[in-house]
Amino acid sequence: MPTLRQPHHVYDVVIAAPNAAVDSYYVLPHLNLGDVNRSSKVWHTAGGKGNNMTRALGLLGGRALSLGIVGGRAGKFVRGELAREHLDCKLVWTDSATRHTVTVAVPGERQTTVVLEAGRSVGQTACDEFARKVSACAPEAPFLTLTGSLPPGFPADYYAKLIARLRSRLLKICVDSSGKTLRLAAEAGAHLLKVNVSEFYSAFGGEGAWHWDDARAIFDRLTSCGLELLAVTDGPRGAYIMVKDGEPFRVTTPLVTWASTAGAGDTFFAALLLGLGRGDNPESAARFASAAAAASLQQVGCGVLTQEDLQRFLGCTELQHPLRGVIADGKQTH
Repeated sequence: MPTLRQPHHVYDVVIAAPNAAVDSYYVLPHLNLGDVNRSSKVWHTAGGKGNNMTRALGLLGGRALSLGIVGGRAGKFVRGELAREHLDCKLVWTDSATRHTVTVAVPGERQTTVVLEAGRSVGQTACDEFARKVSACAPEAPFLTLTGSLPPGFPADYYAKLIARLRSRLLKICVDSSGKTLRLAAEAGAHLLKVNVSEFYSAFGGEGAWHWDDARAIFDRLTSCGLELLAVTDGPRGAYIMVKDGEPFRVTTPLVTWASTAGAGDTFFAALLLGLGRGDNPESAARFASAAAAASLQQVGCGVLTQEDLQRFLGCTELQHPLRGVIADGKQTH
């Protein structure tokens, strides 16, 4: 579904994420539960899925506009950090304090520990103002992304209503969420979904490991609502891609070590949209996204990567079609 950025577009992606956060990172030499742990490094930054995507897009050479809701001292911190990083944003202010998240990373460990605060109710005024801001800013990019959880008090169909309002405009609406919010957004006509395996089956039925046949039945039903591309990430097993009127495939980037698993999905999503917006076909865009996600796993911090790692992982990223074997660097093997 290549969608080229047009001359009138200011951004590659407009990213709407109402549940912003202050992300705190603690790097430990080892983690002992029930004991005192001393960190070797601590830092805090603007977080939440939308800000993570915005950061990744910038490092990948794109430009995004981050839309969010913030409040209190934490909200002022988020606003200041986005300015410090030169990331464009338009924020709705509320009296409710912005939530915090904590990531605990232990070098050499296979898993990363993340503690997410649910967030606080931001009130009806902020809810309505955010919807108006999304509607006003959406035409500034070829893609509008609705991402992350909704603050308490937001109706489950909040994203679905935004999609219904904006569906007729010349833009692609993309969603990364979960549960009823995800299902209603898909049924309202989202063009692209990016979720993990657990979120996919939880929202649309089924459980356990990925099955192409089960997923195809769900995808075919959603294409009648307007879905054009589905990307389902599955940790070290890569990501499964389904395209309307195209052949499904899996993309993988082999990894031996990583620093943190937090936020890799947000980087994958950012890179996928950047590739599609620049005219790449879905396979090339997915290859770019997988390599970018792998590069982000080498860093502690969401949406952070280096160009050196990106280029290194591009060289070993593979595509596998269920019926045609593996394609590496454009060459097919069996």
